[in-house]
Amino acid sequence: MQPPVPPIELEGALEYEVESILDHRFRGTRNPKAFYKVSWKGYGIEHNTWEPERNVVNAPEVVADYWKRLAERQAGLGALLLFSRLV
Repeated sequence: MQPPVPPIELEGALEYEVESILDHRFRGTRNPKAFYKVSWKGYGIEHNTWEPERNVVNAPEVVADYWKRLAERQAGLGALLLFSRLV
């Protein structure tokens, strides 16, 4: 088992690398804020955490990939539901 990846220093602050976004949710009623369930590079699932959107701003490609995968899954589910109604 390899040791976890150490944080990197970015603009004077320590940051951990986002491996992937696993899920999302919105909190708040008047001004909802996005939170992402984050898988951290080099860490196991026991270290996955819910993070506010501001904590993943340095990983825009990972966030974009999550939304793309979600849209593809939803489109696939829609096609599957349509097909099941035809059969």
